[in-house]
Amino acid sequence: MANTISPNMNLVVPSVGSENGPTYAFDVNTSLTLIDQHDHSPGKGVQITPAGMNINVALNFNNNLATNLKAIQLDNQSGPNTTPGTISVAPNGGTGVGDLYYTDYSGATFPLTQNGAVVAIATIEGITWASGTFSFTDAQGGANTTPASLDAGSVTVRPTIANAQSLNYGITIGPPSGITSAYNFTLPANTATNSFLTFQSGVVSATIPVANGITAGNIANNTITSAQIANNTITATQIASGTITSTQISGSAGIAGSQLSSTAGITPGQLANSSTTEIIGTFYSNATATFTTVVGGTVALSAPVNNRPIMISFSGNPLICSGGFNRLYRIIISNGSSTIVASNYIVASPGGDGNITNDPGIFNWSGTIPGATAGYNQVALQFAFSSGGGSISITTSGVNMYVTQV
Repeated sequence: MANTISPNMNLVVPSVGSENGPTYAFDVNTSLTLIDQHDHSPGKGVQITPAGMNINVALNFNNNLATNLKAIQLDNQSGPNTTPGTISVAPNGGTGVGDLYYTDYSGATFPLTQNGAVVAIATIEGITWASGTFSFTDAQGGANTTPASLDAGSVTVRPTIANAQSLNYGITIGPPSGITSAYNFTLPANTATNSFLTFQSGVVSATIPVANGITAGNIANNTITSAQIANNTITATQIASGTITSTQISGSAGIAGSQLSSTAGITPGQLANSSTTEIIGTFYSNATATFTTVVGGTVALSAPVNNRPIMISFSGNPLICSGGFNRLYRIIISNGSSTIVASNYIVASPGGDGNITNDPGIFNWSGTIPGATAGYNQVALQFAFSSGGGSISITTSGVNMYVTQV
């Protein structure tokens, strides 16, 4: 055999003593050319194994990918590599444990892991945590001491308790769906008084106490009707003195006794257009049916409203009658000279026998009479006797007469 072919590079190998020149020389030249061109790729030499490599400088991949790598094992260096675009391993925090670092192309080096955990890749500057509470401060100022503002959508708040309810249920706080302009929502200052909350121009206020805080200015005219008042719910503590006037009560309100608690303790002092007088002394009358106004028994209303009812009631010490029968009492409304209440508004007490007797009839009566017209603001108690003779007297040490326009 004059020559053979090599298995790895297909070189023509002349057989010594068998191949004559000049063929021998041509085969040698051809093989040398192939050897010069070999790069250890398939058919151009045996591929180089790691045992045949000694990489002692940076290995340049010429901007190509390193593919089909099973893993990368990095040596723990004394410090992070600061070459831009490098990943390295170095101790973090003086523990000696190697953590993974990356140096970006601006030259900034930061850890990717720390103490066995992955460092958050995306962080919000200014957020700190302590005792279960995250704090958000304005880090742009450098001191991180000024609380930062937050612009976000709806926020859901949950109980700070580790249970299923905290994970499944929360309260979502958000703006109204039809909002058309931006505005602030400022909470009120803390107050020790139980108060109503009001909202105006973005500010929540707590300036109206629940007890005695509603005044006439808080009630629109003619808005309170019987439908808004539950039976037996209005007591004295709900009404500030002198705040309910006729303009706050609808003319068709239909407020009756069932709307006022029997223990309300509402007195004329709680109603704006009201007054009280105390009758003290001895009053005389002949046995006549002519009514006489009781001295001290006249009450003047400050500003009566046309056609609104007037309520009258009595309390106090008894009236003592001496002589006379069939004592009669009535209520009149006048302007000081003219009377406009007809005689059918009469309260009749049981007839006496001429002896000195307590007269309970006036205390057993309370009622409502039609309202006055303009100028008629005096409400008076009158009495008369339908029979009897001689000197007749009525004496009292103190009868309270309450007059209120409702």
